[in-house]
Amino acid sequence: MRIGTIVIVAGLAALSAVSVAAQDKAAGPVHRLDVVFANPGGQALKLDFVRPAGDGPFPLVVLVHSGGWREGARTEFREHQPALAKLGLASAAVDFRLAPAHRFPAAVDDVVAALKYLASEQKSLRIDTDRIALLGTSSGAHLALMAGLRPGDGYQVRMIVSISGPTDLRTLAGGAAPLVKDLLGTVDGQAAIVAEASPITRIRKGGPTVLTAHGTADPMVPLRQVEAFHAALKAAGVKETLIKIEGGGHEFQNWPNLSDTLQTIAGHVVDALQPAAKEDNALVREAPRVLRPADTNVGRLVPDLAFIDIDGTPGKLSDFRSKKYLVVAFTDVGCPLCLKYAPALGRLEREYGDRGVGFLFVYPNAADSPASIRKTVAARKYAGRSVHDRSGELAAAVQAGSTTEVFVLDAARTLVYRGAVDDQYGFGYALDRPRERYLASALDRLLDGRQPVVAATTAPGCDLALEPGPPRDLTYHGRIERILQANCVECHRADGVAPFALDGYDEVTARRDVIRRVVSRSIMPPWFAAKPAAGEHSPWANDRSLSADDRRDLLAWMAGDLKRGNPADAPLPRRYPSGWLIGQPDQVFPLPAAFDVKAEGTMPYREADVPTSFDEDRWVQALEVLPTDASVVHHCLVFVKPPNGKLDATGAFLAIYVPGSSALVYPDGFAKKIPRGATLHFQMHYTPNGTATKDQTRLGVIFAKQPPRHEVQVVSLVNTTFTIPPGAGNHEVEAITPALPGGVRILSFMPHMHLRGKAARYELIRTNGERQVLLDVPRYDFNWQLFYRFAEPVRVPVGSRVRYVGWYDNSDKNPANPDPKQAVTWGNQTYDEMHLGYVEIYQE
Repeated sequence: MRIGTIVIVAGLAALSAVSVAAQDKAAGPVHRLDVVFANPGGQALKLDFVRPAGDGPFPLVVLVHSGGWREGARTEFREHQPALAKLGLASAAVDFRLAPAHRFPAAVDDVVAALKYLASEQKSLRIDTDRIALLGTSSGAHLALMAGLRPGDGYQVRMIVSISGPTDLRTLAGGAAPLVKDLLGTVDGQAAIVAEASPITRIRKGGPTVLTAHGTADPMVPLRQVEAFHAALKAAGVKETLIKIEGGGHEFQNWPNLSDTLQTIAGHVVDALQPAAKEDNALVREAPRVLRPADTNVGRLVPDLAFIDIDGTPGKLSDFRSKKYLVVAFTDVGCPLCLKYAPALGRLEREYGDRGVGFLFVYPNAADSPASIRKTVAARKYAGRSVHDRSGELAAAVQAGSTTEVFVLDAARTLVYRGAVDDQYGFGYALDRPRERYLASALDRLLDGRQPVVAATTAPGCDLALEPGPPRDLTYHGRIERILQANCVECHRADGVAPFALDGYDEVTARRDVIRRVVSRSIMPPWFAAKPAAGEHSPWANDRSLSADDRRDLLAWMAGDLKRGNPADAPLPRRYPSGWLIGQPDQVFPLPAAFDVKAEGTMPYREADVPTSFDEDRWVQALEVLPTDASVVHHCLVFVKPPNGKLDATGAFLAIYVPGSSALVYPDGFAKKIPRGATLHFQMHYTPNGTATKDQTRLGVIFAKQPPRHEVQVVSLVNTTFTIPPGAGNHEVEAITPALPGGVRILSFMPHMHLRGKAARYELIRTNGERQVLLDVPRYDFNWQLFYRFAEPVRVPVGSRVRYVGWYDNSDKNPANPDPKQAVTWGNQTYDEMHLGYVEIYQE
């Protein structure tokens, strides 16, 4: 019987062994072994306790070993208890007195004594004794049921997990009969004792959830008694789940699909031990949220509005054109959040004023008196000009939403950032220091010649109800040039990867028909995620699709008279130092030598190692792969090969170049690690284009200024065993992670398939079986393999799994299909297929 005890916990260990290297740097589980919890009759009973690192309180799983009530030991769990800690669970494996030396109810009393001891030590152990599960197999499951069905004394059992556990000792026979006799003593004529020792007689209304997994061919414990037990649970209104294993024997013997069964059990346990639901506090607690810039007017020209400051001096926004950037900070005399942010704004003005940044403070409340504004400005000691925006023109021009919102304009009055100063204060909360310094981070990157990673957020404050400004004439310099710059010029420029440039009026007008066609059909800019529901913001920070306003204005200008407008309204040109999108790298790693690329046919992957020679671990915040001849590079993957380590070519990559994605830039506090002494392994896939050439691809990196709060990791969802039948038009292939540990957040996805790939989807499978679509790509295009990066990283509930599914068109209706008559399997060439879904994650 003891084999079941080991299998169930070892199975949980396997489920939690996800390749999340961020856990390696975290403190390991906390162990307390050989803790005496009771001393009945002078016999010391002990428990082994393991919990995750951290403050807790953690939910608790109490493990009861099997062995026919007469053998076994709690120490069988020691090797595997850390697996439960990875799932965010504390665990206690407990002793009990063994039969036949100690008869019923001694063993049950001992398990209850362990529960009471744990409750008495909940503070020192950092456990939540209102969230307990009891888990056992066979005789251990019987004891778990008997102890758990008793009302708790200072603790609450939420769930009991019974694997092959007897529920009615009155109907046990065969090989189990001697074991029952050892537990109870002589049973002849002792019907009352046998009934008292049977869990079915202990069912009570309001009792804990019971989960049973039981083989239909169990020779020790008949399935019929377990079915009767669950019928009685249901009649009492107790939440119950019975998992029947067709053809399964006792304690996992001959159980098919054991891994799936263990995942189901783990999911139920984690779900049952979640904190009790609390009242939704979303309306009373509000922090800044990251928004898609295109939905917030970022990238637009702000009109050169005139104003009169509080000293009576007239001015215009263009008065600040000598500054590198202008921060227009909305504030208020009486708004509580404005009062809290006043010191931070003063510090930022002093810090960035010396770096060429101007500040304009705008008071939009028409009811404020000039005297109160002057008094407030004097108290805050702002050096910049202050304006009472009584008419609301300045607020309307930038579409300000609240009194704490800040706007950053460049010298051409292009809006380059809008949102919160930081996240230190919001509705219903205040932090000792900010976690995210949105404004400072944006200014740092802009002054360094790069674009902000986060260019738009909400800004909790007093709402401003403003009407939009009057519509303006559409001109190239005033509107269209900025739309193209924000959405197209990254590729369509001199030395860009696109076949022609769109960074000048003549180039744009010459291509007007092409632009109209691809924009109207939503082919360009390339973006294939499903559209958000009506009225909802896109969840993707890098959503390349045009906003409704941008699309409308671009098509209207293309269909109109193509007004050039005033050159003085033109945006500042985007700079790409030496062709790098990330800015000038701190270090560049080129291939050791150029690869020859032939003119025709296909080429196998080319591989090369590049040593880093780092004498310490290095953290990189931005990476970019830059070919010297992008016309023949289909993709490049760069892996980190640790010293004396092995390389997994389907595993975590450091950097990537695929159509549509060549640069990875992470927010402040996030970075990837290159270990000391590591080697960079380049995997190159070339596609000859008719002309023989050479390529010496490079990797450029920008190092983080300090060790990050979060290490970015890549998890690969891979299925290499599929076969797509000939002619199949919608063949489905999937890959699923094991149960994920607690504290994981998802940053981004990148689905990868070849020419037959037609659609892709990522789903979150919760512990209760519910599924949530995280990313839906209804029309996958092999020519544009994109990253989909969340504006707000998605938290994964502990124990949940991520499913990546792809659909493949191997029919003759797929014009890109190399051969619809062939069965297709995994392979490196584009005429083969792959099912590979990347997920970027980090540990909280």
